[in-house]
Amino acid sequence: MNVDTAHRLFNAPGPKGQKRAELYSALSLVIILGLISLALINFGAHGGLDPERWLFIIQPEILKFYGEGLVATLKVTAVAGVFGLVLGSMLAIMRVSPNRALSRTVGAYVEVTRSLPTLLVLYFTLLLLPYYGITMPIFWQLVAAMTITNASMIAEILRGCILALPKGQMEAGLALGATRGTTMRTVIFPQAFTDSMPALIAQLIFLLKSSTLGYVISYNELLFKSRVIGEFSEEIVTAMIFVVVIFLVVNVTVGRALLFLHGRYERSQRGDAPRKKRITHAEPALA
Repeated sequence: MNVDTAHRLFNAPGPKGQKRAELYSALSLVIILGLISLALINFGAHGGLDPERWLFIIQPEILKFYGEGLVATLKVTAVAGVFGLVLGSMLAIMRVSPNRALSRTVGAYVEVTRSLPTLLVLYFTLLLLPYYGITMPIFWQLVAAMTITNASMIAEILRGCILALPKGQMEAGLALGATRGTTMRTVIFPQAFTDSMPALIAQLIFLLKSSTLGYVISYNELLFKSRVIGEFSEEIVTAMIFVVVIFLVVNVTVGRALLFLHGRYERSQRGDAPRKKRITHAEPALA
């Protein structure tokens, strides 16, 4: 997020606010590290750190089983993310429509669906839809539940960024003879989408974690695979700790990669991308 975007979305803290934020962050880090240390000490006192309780994880069959669960998790997250982004974009544009009936109807839908827990929507697709003769594979049941709830959250993120843009841009587009829809599609929405990238990345990470709800419907995602491994090896805690590590690595990697790509895009838009050729000596003057 660049400086202009940050100023549009919130007021930058002053010197005292920055020092206060740094102090609270340091205290929070100390408390978290202390709790983790106490948990590890207690876990080790009960034999949880014994090597024989961890060596089974590095067996090729176990790692392959975890890998299959990770692929299934990433697959459902990617599909639900694409559908949620498309649906959320449509909802955001309709929410800022000058048509009050359309705006209020979509607003009511967004408020209801984003207030519902994803698990409740998943039960709806699992139990209620088959009652009316609508059946879907487990994969698409999970995708539908994740898409419905996350699309509403994405819609609110995009709507906020659209409203944060100067109103003069829409007026300028209309003055140049463009329609409201064309101006929204070619001028307003691309800017709002770029400004909302950090929030959308955070929403994608949340979506990745929501994929663990597939555990409820026996979808072979990472958490479900971990439970199977834990029951087979009789080391439930060890298997769950390992899957926590996997989620941490995946979440951090995906988040950093997307933020890096977003930063590269913003620098290219500003025209200050790093030069490929570096001049190390002065060019001779022409006669």
